[in-house]
Amino acid sequence: MKNFLIVISYLINLVFINPIFIFPALSAEVNCNSPVWKNKPKCIKKQNKIFEAKECLLVENNNLKIKTYKGTNLFKSLKCLPVEEKIVFINKKGQKKYLLISRYKSLFGSSYLIFENQAAFFMHFTMPHAGYAFRLISLDGEEYELNPKNISPYTNKYVLNKSVIRAFKNLENSFELALDPGYIKWAVVREIPIINEYFLAKKSEWKTRSEALLNRELPKVLISSEPKDGSKIFKNSIESLVTIELGGGSSGSGFFIDDDLVATNSHVVSGAKSISVIAYDKASYEGEVVYNDELYDFALVKINPKNKYKSLPVCRNSSLKTGDPVYVLGSPGAAIVEKGYLENSITGGLVSSVRFVDEQLFVQTDAAMNPGNSGGPLLNKYGAVVGISTFILSDQRIQGIYFAGEISNILAESGLIKLNNTSNDDFCGLEIIKTNFFQDLFSFKN
Repeated sequence: MKNFLIVISYLINLVFINPIFIFPALSAEVNCNSPVWKNKPKCIKKQNKIFEAKECLLVENNNLKIKTYKGTNLFKSLKCLPVEEKIVFINKKGQKKYLLISRYKSLFGSSYLIFENQAAFFMHFTMPHAGYAFRLISLDGEEYELNPKNISPYTNKYVLNKSVIRAFKNLENSFELALDPGYIKWAVVREIPIINEYFLAKKSEWKTRSEALLNRELPKVLISSEPKDGSKIFKNSIESLVTIELGGGSSGSGFFIDDDLVATNSHVVSGAKSISVIAYDKASYEGEVVYNDELYDFALVKINPKNKYKSLPVCRNSSLKTGDPVYVLGSPGAAIVEKGYLENSITGGLVSSVRFVDEQLFVQTDAAMNPGNSGGPLLNKYGAVVGISTFILSDQRIQGIYFAGEISNILAESGLIKLNNTSNDDFCGLEIIKTNFFQDLFSFKN
Protein backbone atom coordinates (compact mmCIF):
# COMPACT_ATOMS: atom_id res chain seq x y z
CA MET A 1 0.00 0.00 0.00
CA LYS A 2 2.83 2.32 0.85
CA ASN A 3 4.46 1.65 -2.50
CA PHE A 4 1.13 2.28 -4.23
CA LEU A 5 0.76 5.71 -2.56
CA ILE A 6 4.32 6.61 -3.52
CA VAL A 7 3.62 5.76 -7.16
CA ILE A 8 0.35 7.75 -7.16
CA SER A 9 2.05 10.77 -5.61
CA TYR A 10 4.82 10.58 -8.18
CA LEU A 11 2.33 10.48 -11.07
CA ILE A 12 0.31 13.39 -9.71
CA ASN A 13 3.47 15.45 -9.30
CA LEU A 14 4.68 14.52 -12.79
CA VAL A 15 1.43 15.26 -14.60
CA PHE A 16 -0.08 18.22 -12.72
CA ILE A 17 2.55 20.00 -10.68
CA ASN A 18 5.90 19.71 -12.49
CA PRO A 19 4.72 21.28 -15.79
CA ILE A 20 3.75 24.41 -13.88
CA PHE A 21 7.18 24.84 -12.37
CA ILE A 22 9.45 23.09 -14.86
CA PHE A 23 7.77 24.31 -18.09
CA PRO A 24 6.18 27.66 -17.25
CA ALA A 25 6.49 28.81 -20.87
CA LEU A 26 3.98 26.17 -21.95
CA SER A 27 1.35 27.47 -19.60
CA ALA A 28 1.73 31.12 -20.69
CA GLU A 29 1.25 32.98 -23.98
CA VAL A 30 4.35 32.71 -26.15
CA ASN A 31 5.91 36.02 -27.21
CA CYS A 32 6.70 35.40 -30.87
CA ASN A 33 8.47 38.75 -31.16
CA SER A 34 11.24 37.62 -28.84
CA PRO A 35 14.52 36.39 -30.38
CA VAL A 36 14.13 33.11 -28.49
CA TRP A 37 10.74 32.15 -29.92
CA LYS A 38 10.32 33.94 -33.27
CA ASN A 39 12.02 31.19 -35.30
CA LYS A 40 10.33 28.32 -33.48
CA PRO A 41 7.81 26.22 -35.51
CA LYS A 42 4.90 27.38 -33.36
CA CYS A 43 5.68 31.06 -33.99
CA ILE A 44 6.44 30.58 -37.67
CA LYS A 45 3.05 28.93 -38.10
CA LYS A 46 1.37 31.77 -36.21
CA GLN A 47 3.19 34.43 -38.29
CA ASN A 48 2.17 32.70 -41.53
CA LYS A 49 -1.48 32.79 -40.48
CA ILE A 50 -1.25 36.51 -39.69
CA PHE A 51 0.51 37.15 -43.01
CA GLU A 52 -2.10 35.23 -45.00
CA ALA A 53 -4.91 37.14 -43.28
CA LYS A 54 -3.34 40.45 -44.31
CA GLU A 55 -1.80 39.63 -47.69
CA CYS A 56 -4.31 37.41 -49.47
CA LEU A 57 -7.62 39.15 -48.96
CA LEU A 58 -10.37 38.09 -51.34
CA VAL A 59 -12.11 41.17 -52.75
CA GLU A 60 -15.68 41.25 -54.01
CA ASN A 61 -15.63 41.19 -57.80
CA ASN A 62 -18.46 41.12 -60.32
CA ASN A 63 -16.23 39.25 -62.73
CA LEU A 64 -16.94 35.67 -61.64
CA LYS A 65 -14.36 34.19 -64.01
CA ILE A 66 -11.42 35.90 -62.30
CA LYS A 67 -11.13 36.28 -58.53
CA THR A 68 -9.51 39.42 -57.13
CA TYR A 69 -7.14 39.42 -54.16
CA LYS A 70 -5.48 42.29 -52.32
CA GLY A 71 -2.14 42.50 -50.54
CA THR A 72 1.07 44.49 -50.12
CA ASN A 73 3.48 42.58 -52.36
CA LEU A 74 2.52 40.00 -54.96
CA PHE A 75 5.73 38.00 -54.83
CA LYS A 76 5.52 37.70 -51.04
CA SER A 77 1.88 36.66 -51.26
CA LEU A 78 2.24 33.86 -53.81
CA LYS A 79 2.34 31.13 -51.15
CA CYS A 80 -1.10 31.96 -49.81
CA LEU A 81 -2.82 32.63 -53.15
CA PRO A 82 -4.89 29.89 -54.81
CA VAL A 83 -3.02 27.33 -56.89
CA GLU A 84 -3.87 26.75 -60.58
CA GLU A 85 -6.36 29.63 -60.71
CA LYS A 86 -6.45 32.72 -62.87
CA ILE A 87 -6.66 35.65 -60.47
CA VAL A 88 -6.10 39.39 -60.26
CA PHE A 89 -3.86 40.73 -57.50
CA ILE A 90 -4.02 44.41 -56.49
CA ASN A 91 -1.66 46.12 -54.08
CA LYS A 92 -3.36 47.81 -51.12
CA LYS A 93 -2.93 51.32 -52.53
CA GLY A 94 -4.72 50.22 -55.68
CA GLN A 95 -1.91 51.55 -57.87
CA LYS A 96 -0.50 48.26 -59.11
CA LYS A 97 -2.53 45.47 -60.58
CA TYR A 98 -1.32 42.08 -61.77
CA LEU A 99 -2.99 39.30 -63.72
CA LEU A 100 -1.72 35.98 -62.37
CA ILE A 101 -2.36 33.50 -65.15
CA SER A 102 -0.77 30.21 -64.28
CA ARG A 103 1.22 28.23 -61.81
CA TYR A 104 3.08 25.20 -63.12
CA LYS A 105 4.38 22.65 -60.60
CA SER A 106 7.32 20.36 -61.26
CA LEU A 107 10.00 18.44 -59.39
CA PHE A 108 12.09 21.61 -59.39
CA GLY A 109 9.42 23.91 -57.95
CA SER A 110 6.68 26.08 -59.42
CA SER A 111 6.69 28.76 -62.09
CA TYR A 112 4.35 31.71 -62.55
CA LEU A 113 3.39 33.88 -65.52
CA ILE A 114 2.28 37.29 -64.24
CA PHE A 115 1.11 40.22 -66.36
CA GLU A 116 1.56 43.74 -64.99
CA ASN A 117 -0.13 45.37 -67.98
CA GLN A 118 -0.54 44.83 -71.70
CA ALA A 119 3.14 45.52 -72.30
CA ALA A 120 4.95 43.83 -69.41
CA PHE A 121 5.00 40.42 -67.75
CA PHE A 122 7.03 38.57 -65.11
CA MET A 123 8.37 35.02 -64.98
CA HIS A 124 8.67 33.99 -61.34
CA PHE A 125 10.10 30.71 -60.02
CA THR A 126 9.93 29.32 -56.49
CA MET A 127 13.55 28.25 -56.92
CA PRO A 128 16.34 30.52 -58.19
CA HIS A 129 16.15 29.56 -61.89
CA ALA A 130 15.34 33.10 -63.02
CA GLY A 131 19.01 34.01 -63.35
CA TYR A 132 18.70 32.26 -66.72
CA ALA A 133 16.50 34.83 -68.40
CA PHE A 134 14.47 34.17 -71.53
CA ARG A 135 15.73 36.27 -74.43
CA LEU A 136 13.40 35.21 -77.23
CA ILE A 137 9.63 35.11 -77.58
CA SER A 138 8.06 33.23 -80.47
CA LEU A 139 4.61 34.34 -81.69
CA ASP A 140 2.98 32.44 -84.57
CA GLY A 141 6.37 31.36 -85.88
CA GLU A 142 7.95 34.84 -85.71
CA GLU A 143 10.75 35.33 -83.19
CA TYR A 144 11.26 38.60 -81.30
CA GLU A 145 14.04 39.62 -78.94
CA LEU A 146 13.24 40.24 -75.29
CA ASN A 147 15.05 42.64 -73.00
CA PRO A 148 14.85 40.98 -69.57
CA LYS A 149 15.28 42.97 -66.39
CA ASN A 150 16.43 40.99 -63.36
CA ILE A 151 14.24 41.70 -60.35
CA SER A 152 15.59 38.99 -58.02
CA PRO A 153 17.24 35.54 -58.27
CA TYR A 154 13.69 34.21 -58.65
CA THR A 155 12.11 36.79 -60.95
CA ASN A 156 12.68 38.46 -64.30
CA LYS A 157 10.56 41.18 -65.89
CA TYR A 158 9.98 41.45 -69.64
CA VAL A 159 8.74 44.65 -71.28
CA LEU A 160 7.40 44.15 -74.80
CA ASN A 161 7.96 46.71 -77.53
CA LYS A 162 5.00 47.88 -79.57
CA SER A 163 5.55 45.54 -82.51
CA VAL A 164 5.57 42.55 -80.14
CA ILE A 165 2.47 43.81 -78.33
CA ARG A 166 0.62 44.02 -81.63
CA ALA A 167 1.55 40.43 -82.51
CA PHE A 168 0.77 39.32 -78.97
CA LYS A 169 -2.73 40.79 -79.06
CA ASN A 170 -3.53 38.87 -82.25
CA LEU A 171 -2.33 35.59 -80.79
CA GLU A 172 -5.04 32.97 -80.28
CA ASN A 173 -3.36 29.87 -78.87
CA SER A 174 0.08 29.84 -77.28
CA PHE A 175 3.50 31.45 -77.35
CA GLU A 176 6.99 30.15 -76.71
CA LEU A 177 9.98 31.42 -74.76
CA ALA A 178 13.63 30.47 -75.24
CA LEU A 179 16.86 31.31 -73.44
CA ASP A 180 18.71 32.04 -76.70
CA PRO A 181 18.50 31.14 -80.41
CA GLY A 182 18.82 27.39 -80.84
CA TYR A 183 17.73 26.53 -77.30
CA ILE A 184 14.71 24.37 -76.55
CA LYS A 185 11.59 26.54 -76.43
CA TRP A 186 9.32 26.63 -73.41
CA ALA A 187 5.66 26.62 -74.50
CA VAL A 188 3.15 28.73 -72.61
CA VAL A 189 -0.28 27.31 -73.37
CA ARG A 190 -3.96 27.98 -72.50
CA GLU A 191 -3.43 31.48 -71.12
CA ILE A 192 -4.04 33.49 -74.28
CA PRO A 193 -7.88 33.50 -74.30
CA ILE A 194 -8.10 34.77 -70.74
CA ILE A 195 -5.42 37.41 -71.40
CA ASN A 196 -7.29 38.74 -74.42
CA GLU A 197 -10.66 38.61 -72.67
CA TYR A 198 -9.47 40.38 -69.55
CA PHE A 199 -7.49 43.07 -71.35
CA LEU A 200 -10.47 43.71 -73.61
CA ALA A 201 -12.91 43.93 -70.70
CA LYS A 202 -10.63 45.92 -68.40
CA LYS A 203 -8.49 47.79 -70.93
CA SER A 204 -8.64 51.18 -69.23
CA GLU A 205 -7.76 49.66 -65.84
CA TRP A 206 -4.44 48.18 -66.93
CA LYS A 207 -2.58 51.36 -66.20
CA THR A 208 -1.00 52.82 -63.10
CA ARG A 209 -3.96 54.81 -61.81
CA SER A 210 -4.50 56.65 -58.52
CA GLU A 211 -7.74 56.74 -56.58
CA ALA A 212 -7.57 60.53 -57.02
CA LEU A 213 -8.96 60.03 -60.54
CA LEU A 214 -11.95 57.90 -59.60
CA ASN A 215 -15.23 59.28 -61.00
CA ARG A 216 -13.41 62.33 -62.30
CA GLU A 217 -13.93 63.98 -65.69
CA LEU A 218 -12.17 66.92 -67.28
CA PRO A 219 -14.03 70.25 -67.31
CA LYS A 220 -15.38 71.50 -70.61
CA VAL A 221 -13.43 74.51 -71.87
CA LEU A 222 -15.12 76.60 -74.57
CA ILE A 223 -13.19 77.67 -77.66
CA SER A 224 -13.58 80.56 -80.07
CA SER A 225 -14.90 79.87 -83.55
CA GLU A 226 -12.34 82.30 -84.99
CA PRO A 227 -9.03 80.78 -86.15
CA LYS A 228 -5.94 82.37 -84.61
CA ASP A 229 -2.41 82.96 -85.81
CA GLY A 230 0.66 81.69 -83.96
CA SER A 231 1.14 84.81 -81.83
CA LYS A 232 -2.42 84.69 -80.47
CA ILE A 233 -2.21 80.92 -79.93
CA PHE A 234 0.94 81.43 -77.85
CA LYS A 235 -0.46 84.40 -75.90
CA ASN A 236 -3.63 82.48 -74.97
CA SER A 237 -1.76 79.30 -74.03
CA ILE A 238 1.37 80.38 -72.17
CA GLU A 239 -0.33 80.41 -68.76
CA SER A 240 -1.17 76.72 -69.23
CA LEU A 241 2.39 75.57 -69.96
CA VAL A 242 4.74 73.98 -67.44
CA THR A 243 8.28 72.64 -67.36
CA ILE A 244 8.82 69.36 -65.53
CA GLU A 245 12.16 68.88 -63.76
CA LEU A 246 13.33 65.58 -62.32
CA GLY A 247 16.80 66.46 -61.11
CA GLY A 248 20.10 65.47 -62.63
CA GLY A 249 19.43 67.61 -65.70
CA SER A 250 16.45 65.53 -66.83
CA SER A 251 13.32 67.45 -67.75
CA GLY A 252 10.42 67.83 -70.17
CA SER A 253 7.25 69.78 -70.87
CA GLY A 254 3.62 69.58 -69.83
CA PHE A 255 0.35 71.51 -69.73
CA PHE A 256 -2.65 72.01 -67.47
CA ILE A 257 -5.80 70.10 -68.37
CA ASP A 258 -7.48 70.89 -65.05
CA ASP A 259 -6.79 73.13 -62.05
CA ASP A 260 -4.48 70.58 -60.43
CA LEU A 261 -3.69 68.14 -63.27
CA VAL A 262 -0.75 68.40 -65.66
CA ALA A 263 -0.49 66.21 -68.76
CA THR A 264 2.89 64.99 -70.01
CA ASN A 265 4.61 61.91 -71.47
CA SER A 266 5.08 58.73 -69.48
CA HIS A 267 8.75 58.59 -70.46
CA VAL A 268 9.26 62.06 -68.95
CA VAL A 269 8.20 61.05 -65.42
CA SER A 270 8.51 57.24 -65.28
CA GLY A 271 10.76 56.10 -62.45
CA ALA A 272 11.25 59.62 -61.08
CA LYS A 273 11.78 59.80 -57.32
CA SER A 274 10.83 63.48 -57.21
CA ILE A 275 9.01 65.70 -59.70
CA SER A 276 9.02 69.50 -59.77
CA VAL A 277 6.41 71.28 -61.88
CA ILE A 278 7.49 74.81 -62.86
CA ALA A 279 4.58 77.00 -63.92
CA TYR A 280 4.84 79.97 -66.33
CA ASP A 281 5.03 82.38 -63.35
CA LYS A 282 8.14 80.51 -62.06
CA ALA A 283 6.21 79.00 -59.14
CA SER A 284 7.46 75.49 -58.38
CA TYR A 285 5.23 72.67 -57.11
CA GLU A 286 5.91 69.11 -56.00
CA GLY A 287 4.16 66.71 -58.34
CA GLU A 288 2.76 63.20 -57.93
CA VAL A 289 2.09 60.84 -60.85
CA VAL A 290 -1.56 59.79 -60.56
CA TYR A 291 -1.87 58.14 -63.98
CA ASN A 292 0.81 56.44 -66.05
CA ASP A 293 0.14 54.70 -69.36
CA GLU A 294 3.44 53.40 -70.71
CA LEU A 295 1.78 51.84 -73.76
CA TYR A 296 0.45 55.21 -74.99
CA ASP A 297 3.34 57.19 -73.42
CA PHE A 298 1.00 59.40 -71.41
CA ALA A 299 0.99 60.48 -67.77
CA LEU A 300 -0.88 62.83 -65.45
CA VAL A 301 0.85 64.67 -62.62
CA LYS A 302 -1.16 66.10 -59.71
CA ILE A 303 -0.04 69.24 -57.86
CA ASN A 304 -1.49 71.46 -55.14
CA PRO A 305 -1.21 74.91 -56.75
CA LYS A 306 -1.38 78.11 -54.73
CA ASN A 307 -2.16 80.13 -57.85
CA LYS A 308 -4.93 79.65 -60.42
CA TYR A 309 -3.80 78.44 -63.84
CA LYS A 310 -5.71 78.17 -67.09
CA SER A 311 -6.54 74.75 -68.48
CA LEU A 312 -6.15 74.15 -72.19
CA PRO A 313 -9.23 72.93 -74.07
CA VAL A 314 -8.78 69.28 -75.03
CA CYS A 315 -10.34 67.83 -78.18
CA ARG A 316 -13.05 65.19 -77.81
CA ASN A 317 -12.46 63.66 -81.23
CA SER A 318 -9.88 63.55 -83.99
CA SER A 319 -11.04 65.85 -86.79
CA LEU A 320 -7.62 66.97 -88.03
CA LYS A 321 -7.03 66.89 -91.77
CA THR A 322 -3.82 66.73 -93.74
CA GLY A 323 -2.64 70.28 -94.35
CA ASP A 324 -4.24 71.79 -91.22
CA PRO A 325 -1.97 74.24 -89.33
CA VAL A 326 -0.70 73.06 -85.92
CA TYR A 327 1.58 74.50 -83.24
CA VAL A 328 4.06 72.80 -80.90
CA LEU A 329 4.51 74.43 -77.49
CA GLY A 330 6.94 73.52 -74.74
CA SER A 331 10.46 73.96 -73.45
CA PRO A 332 13.01 72.51 -75.89
CA GLY A 333 16.33 72.13 -74.14
CA ALA A 334 14.36 72.30 -70.89
CA ALA A 335 17.38 71.15 -68.89
CA ILE A 336 18.73 74.73 -69.13
CA VAL A 337 15.39 76.35 -68.31
CA GLU A 338 16.93 77.82 -65.16
CA LYS A 339 18.95 80.10 -67.43
CA GLY A 340 15.78 81.20 -69.16
CA TYR A 341 16.98 80.40 -72.66
CA LEU A 342 14.37 78.21 -74.35
CA GLU A 343 11.42 77.83 -71.97
CA ASN A 344 7.89 78.19 -73.32
CA SER A 345 8.70 78.26 -77.03
CA ILE A 346 6.43 77.74 -80.04
CA THR A 347 6.99 76.27 -83.48
CA GLY A 348 4.44 75.95 -86.26
CA GLY A 349 3.78 73.68 -89.20
CA LEU A 350 1.22 71.55 -90.97
CA VAL A 351 -0.38 68.19 -90.35
CA SER A 352 1.53 65.83 -92.63
CA SER A 353 -0.69 62.87 -91.85
CA VAL A 354 -2.88 61.31 -89.17
CA ARG A 355 -1.92 57.66 -89.00
CA PHE A 356 -1.87 54.57 -86.81
CA VAL A 357 1.53 53.34 -85.63
CA ASP A 358 1.37 50.01 -83.75
CA GLU A 359 -2.36 50.49 -83.12
CA GLN A 360 -1.95 53.97 -81.66
CA LEU A 361 -3.18 57.07 -83.49
CA PHE A 362 -0.49 59.69 -84.12
CA VAL A 363 -0.43 63.13 -85.70
CA GLN A 364 2.56 63.44 -88.04
CA THR A 365 3.71 67.03 -88.49
CA ASP A 366 6.62 69.13 -89.71
CA ALA A 367 6.28 71.51 -86.72
CA ALA A 368 9.69 71.17 -85.05
CA MET A 369 10.05 69.18 -81.81
CA ASN A 370 13.28 68.88 -79.86
CA PRO A 371 14.43 67.20 -76.64
CA GLY A 372 12.51 68.95 -73.88
CA ASN A 373 9.36 69.32 -75.99
CA SER A 374 8.25 65.84 -74.90
CA GLY A 375 4.94 66.08 -73.07
CA GLY A 376 4.04 69.50 -74.44
CA PRO A 377 0.81 70.21 -76.32
CA LEU A 378 0.17 70.19 -80.06
CA LEU A 379 -2.54 72.80 -80.72
CA ASN A 380 -4.85 73.39 -83.67
CA LYS A 381 -5.72 76.79 -85.15
CA TYR A 382 -8.36 77.34 -82.44
CA GLY A 383 -5.93 76.74 -79.58
CA ALA A 384 -7.32 73.31 -78.64
CA VAL A 385 -5.04 70.38 -77.78
CA VAL A 386 -5.04 67.81 -80.58
CA GLY A 387 -1.92 65.91 -79.55
CA ILE A 388 0.94 65.51 -77.11
CA SER A 389 4.52 65.77 -78.42
CA THR A 390 5.97 62.28 -78.28
CA PHE A 391 8.89 61.43 -80.56
CA ILE A 392 10.96 62.26 -83.63
CA LEU A 393 12.55 59.90 -86.13
CA SER A 394 16.12 59.20 -85.09
CA ASP A 395 17.34 58.51 -88.65
CA GLN A 396 19.53 61.48 -89.58
CA ARG A 397 18.74 60.95 -93.26
CA ILE A 398 15.12 61.93 -92.59
CA GLN A 399 14.37 65.47 -91.50
CA GLY A 400 11.22 67.32 -90.49
CA ILE A 401 9.10 64.35 -89.39
CA TYR A 402 7.70 64.57 -85.85
CA PHE A 403 4.92 62.68 -84.07
CA ALA A 404 2.39 63.61 -81.41
CA GLY A 405 0.04 61.11 -79.77
CA GLU A 406 -3.55 61.97 -80.70
CA ILE A 407 -4.99 63.31 -77.45
CA SER A 408 -8.69 62.41 -77.55
CA ASN A 409 -8.08 58.66 -77.81
CA ILE A 410 -5.37 58.78 -75.13
CA LEU A 411 -7.61 60.63 -72.65
CA ALA A 412 -10.58 58.41 -73.47
CA GLU A 413 -8.37 55.48 -72.37
CA SER A 414 -7.84 57.23 -69.04
CA GLY A 415 -11.59 57.62 -68.50
CA LEU A 416 -11.31 61.40 -68.04
CA ILE A 417 -13.25 62.26 -71.19
CA LYS A 418 -15.86 60.68 -73.42
CA LEU A 419 -15.29 60.77 -77.15
CA ASN A 420 -17.68 62.94 -79.15
CA ASN A 421 -17.60 61.43 -82.63
CA THR A 422 -20.99 62.86 -83.64
CA SER A 423 -19.35 66.15 -84.65
CA ASN A 424 -17.03 66.16 -87.66
CA ASP A 425 -16.36 69.88 -87.80
CA ASP A 426 -13.09 71.71 -87.15
CA PHE A 427 -13.93 72.19 -83.47
CA CYS A 428 -13.09 68.55 -82.56
CA GLY A 429 -16.18 67.95 -80.43
CA LEU A 430 -15.80 71.09 -78.25
CA GLU A 431 -18.40 73.78 -77.58
CA ILE A 432 -17.96 77.21 -79.13
CA ILE A 433 -18.08 80.56 -77.34
CA LYS A 434 -21.15 82.47 -78.54
CA THR A 435 -19.97 85.98 -79.17
CA ASN A 436 -23.16 88.00 -79.85
CA PHE A 437 -26.93 88.09 -79.90
CA PHE A 438 -27.24 87.13 -83.55
CA GLN A 439 -25.25 83.96 -83.02
CA ASP A 440 -27.51 83.06 -80.07
CA LEU A 441 -30.57 83.72 -82.20
CA PHE A 442 -29.15 81.66 -85.06
CA SER A 443 -28.34 78.77 -82.73
CA PHE A 444 -31.82 78.95 -81.22
CA LYS A 445 -33.52 78.77 -84.60
CA ASN A 446 -31.46 75.75 -85.56
